[in-house]
Amino acid sequence: MATASKYKQATARITPEGVGRELRKLTDDDRTLYFEALTMIYTLDDSEGEQLYGGNFRTGNYFTRKHLAAMSIEGCTPWHTGTVFLTSHAAMTREFEMALQSVAPVLAA
Repeated sequence: MATASKYKQATARITPEGVGRELRKLTDDDRTLYFEALTMIYTLDDSEGEQLYGGNFRTGNYFTRKHLAAMSIEGCTPWHTGTVFLTSHAAMTREFEMALQSVAPVLAA
């Protein structure tokens, strides 16, 4: 005798947000936009970039300062010790992607 399960089954297609794309697989136009966006990140200052591209814009100098903040005597940052390594670098990578996308929204996956 078959009994009804108290569990229901569902099927859905899940599309992750913000999946990165391989640089070598970008179209020529997207690759050009990517490098142009990088140029803006590494040449504009904080206030100019934010004024042009909004609140998610960050400069290369910002990321360098953040990454090297609170460097220890041993020459290591808090981002490189213990359990924070993976999550801190993933968060910084996401912040960098958002800065790129503020310059060239088409770069969003």
